[in-house]
Amino acid sequence: MILSVLEELVAPETAGDPMTTQKWVRSSLRTLSVKLEAAGHAISPPTVGRLLRKLDYSLHVNAKKTEAAANHPDREQQFDYIAVQRATFTAAGLPIISTDTKKKLRHEVARSEWTRRKETGLMPDA
Repeated sequence: MILSVLEELVAPETAGDPMTTQKWVRSSLRTLSVKLEAAGHAISPPTVGRLLRKLDYSLHVNAKKTEAAANHPDREQQFDYIAVQRATFTAAGLPIISTDTKKKLRHEVARSEWTRRKETGLMPDA
């Protein structure tokens, strides 16, 4: 009973790695605990964590992902839009493709280019 309620709560907030089966929830255990309590299930955050592990969720998120997500003002709207699109395509029997479009900063591009040239011998050692 409580597992099905928890699954319904986390479904729109589920993220994951498309290359593996790893998935996680964007809400904290404390937030999920409060939402479950509002749905009539008094449960502690550690117990929410144990239940999520039973449902094959990872309980940690890469610090870079957390930092990047916190900076964008339209974060929730983007996730809601993607969830609607995913549901629409799934209902139509169409495939869902995930694409990583992280924007590289200029210094990251320059550093990787320098490393590539050094490794291929196009740049002499300093």
